[in-house]
Amino acid sequence: AAAPWNLPWPGPTSSHQIDGERVVAAMASDMKAADSMPMAMEKRLSQEEVKPPPAPPPNKVYEGSLKSLSAKHGYGFIACEAVHRIYGRDTYLPSDRVPEGAQVLDRLRFTVVLSAKGRPQAKNVVMAPKV
Repeated sequence: AAAPWNLPWPGPTSSHQIDGERVVAAMASDMKAADSMPMAMEKRLSQEEVKPPPAPPPNKVYEGSLKSLSAKHGYGFIACEAVHRIYGRDTYLPSDRVPEGAQVLDRLRFTVVLSAKGRPQAKNVVMAPKV
């Protein structure tokens, strides 16, 4: 065992001595904690490679509501329960596919293609007939 260090202030015990090995061990554990990744990052890196989502059927027509429309950029998102069940997100609506006169909450019919990142994008978009 290492010789205890003499400290000029009182420690947690009545003695003015502290065990040097315990101090070094505590410092080493603090350094390990500082070098480690956040728990969320470790969890994400430890997960197995996620399978890409299935390709959508090319002729399947979905119907959803225009959830948002960017005034600045012109793109939007369509809320569609069927697409969300498969891909876990809303469908991206590129600005060049927004039907003329479409407004938020309008019902739209569309087919789905996947982006390079595997995210759903609307294609063949038309206004749904009003009921």
